[in-house]
Amino acid sequence: MLKGLMECAGIFEQKLLDQLVFNQNPNKVFIYIVNLAECKLNINPFLQCLAAEEQVQASKYYTDHLRRQYIISHGILRYILGYYTKQHPKDIIFSYGAYGKPFLKESNITFNMSHSHDLVGYAIALDSRVGIDIELHDKNLEVQELAHLVFTPTEYRFFTCLNGDAKVSFFYDIWTKKESLIKANGQGLSYPINTIGFCRVYIFVSNVFSFK
Repeated sequence: MLKGLMECAGIFEQKLLDQLVFNQNPNKVFIYIVNLAECKLNINPFLQCLAAEEQVQASKYYTDHLRRQYIISHGILRYILGYYTKQHPKDIIFSYGAYGKPFLKESNITFNMSHSHDLVGYAIALDSRVGIDIELHDKNLEVQELAHLVFTPTEYRFFTCLNGDAKVSFFYDIWTKKESLIKANGQGLSYPINTIGFCRVYIFVSNVFSFK
């Protein structure tokens, strides 16, 4: 486990937080990011630590690339949780909420994971609901068609004042915030995110106008 953990920790953009420091910081969220494209690890240690149902899920991917991404990303999650719970990654047992969000039944450690293309993000905390969302910005996405499904009326008003790349960036900014929130609450995407408002007051210095 120690060798695997050392190899695993080496691919993070940040080092895994010391266990003592982690335990002394309740209600703070710690984020770890992995670029799977740069991950040259042997997948076998990660595959072996997955539960039977996770291994079955991995086998359903049609390409080796996607299968490898699933195995490593979920294996890394187990290594992180094993590190902070002082368990072997294979011994981590997940329970699941009503909408399928995994959690640790016998621990106050909370976590969430998000995957977009080659990037995986992990959010870890103590005694706090936590959610994370990573999305690759697709400049060709028809954000106008999705706007009413995502934005509150206030957010939509602001969205219509933007052009080009600014529109796409704003869409993803609000979308990822809302998805992170509903993931933290374990509600799933069935929740109407256009009823959640992040956008309250906007001020354009260049145009000197604002609205609520």
